[in-house]
Amino acid sequence: MHRNGVELGRFSRKVAGIRGVVSDQEYIQLTEEYYAILEKYENHKPVDYQLTLLSDWPESGRQKLAYGFRVLKTCIYTAIGFSHYFIAFSLVAYVFFFLFRGIAKHAG
Repeated sequence: MHRNGVELGRFSRKVAGIRGVVSDQEYIQLTEEYYAILEKYENHKPVDYQLTLLSDWPESGRQKLAYGFRVLKTCIYTAIGFSHYFIAFSLVAYVFFFLFRGIAKHAG
């Protein structure tokens, strides 16, 4: 992921250095280079994009409302990302509950 960030950073500096209008051929070349960088590495999760959007603090009230929804959406994506842990923990708790209940019946 770090290497992907380094390459995308290098690419963004290259694009930022381009002044004026680019030709269609240059645009196609830049687009192909961008997607070649993305295809080299594992894709990011949707929460990564949401966290990137949260880096810009809003200026106006309407933007702050949209920012609040974005925070909520990021929390939901994060919870979904950890949901498999909840399911596994619930299964383990279920097994231990019946295991200890059986031990308590036979012991007492």
